[in-house]
Amino acid sequence: MCVPPRHDLLKWSCVNSETKVFNRKLSKLMKPYNHVVVVTTDTDRKLYTRHGLHMNNLGKEEAATKISMIISRVFQKQNVKIRLCWKYGYNVSTKSE
Repeated sequence: MCVPPRHDLLKWSCVNSETKVFNRKLSKLMKPYNHVVVVTTDTDRKLYTRHGLHMNNLGKEEAATKISMIISRVFQKQNVKIRLCWKYGYNVSTKSE
């Protein structure tokens, strides 16, 4: 999950700019891996408490919804073809069901 911004600080704060840099690096590092999903958080102010540091109930609900949608996609049935190479040089294809 990406690091959410801090709304208790100014937008041009070094903490928020480092958060953006870290989130960009995280997405870039995880891009080649098909089995990894990076959940992005919304930066909307209405999803945070009055002081702006923590998520409020609406923000937590939205984050939980995103995570549950990703988990449900993982458990959906997928057709996967596996190619087996044998010692004698011929290939055998199988379907996983």
